[in-house]
Amino acid sequence: MSAGLESAFMPKPSPLIDAHDAPVDADAESTAATAPRAQLTPNDWVRAATDLLVTKSIDAVRVDVLAKQLDVTRGSFYWHFKNRDDLLHQVLQDWSERTRVGPKLERQNPSVQGLVRDLLALPFRGRSARRTAMIEFAIRAWARRDPMAQEAVDAVDEHRMDYYVQHFQAIGFARKDAKTRAFMLYAYQLSEATLWHQGSKPDKDARRRFFEDTLLTGAPLTGSSERAQE
Repeated sequence: MSAGLESAFMPKPSPLIDAHDAPVDADAESTAATAPRAQLTPNDWVRAATDLLVTKSIDAVRVDVLAKQLDVTRGSFYWHFKNRDDLLHQVLQDWSERTRVGPKLERQNPSVQGLVRDLLALPFRGRSARRTAMIEFAIRAWARRDPMAQEAVDAVDEHRMDYYVQHFQAIGFARKDAKTRAFMLYAYQLSEATLWHQGSKPDKDARRRFFEDTLLTGAPLTGSSERAQE
């Protein structure tokens, strides 16, 4: 990973409470030196933990390391979490919720065909797509050695596959064919996200068009679905 990309994912310390420029007496200065920092939320800890997971590994996600990076004491961690496992559970839950496919894409696409095209384009949506992919790869690497993480990955995979199957069935494919196409779509997304540096933009566009044609060709209800869009 390049230094620039790595630094983009590093957690940022929480901002300090506004300081005053006016002169203060010794007592006031002493009080200001111990003034509490801006309140951290559970999401701040989850994001910092996720960043460490991406840039280092799951072994690096420790309470003392996070507290130092966020410039707070270890004790503040326990205002929000029971223990490290509680934090890790919330990291997985946050990832699962942020990566769920569904209503947003459906609102943008009245037809299933348009939805499939958008799903094929997901790996190419700029820096946000790269960050999403890097988080997912880090979590999948973690899942190879941790049952809790593996359970979360399995649940996400199942949700995505079921979602894709339902939409291929909606345009007339039998369930068996719909499952095959859902797997092809999912495998394509993961492959392009993993091999994001392979090929020029025209190469990537050609691959995407090939998969679009392969996945949608022969859809029994293609014509009626497209008319519904109008």
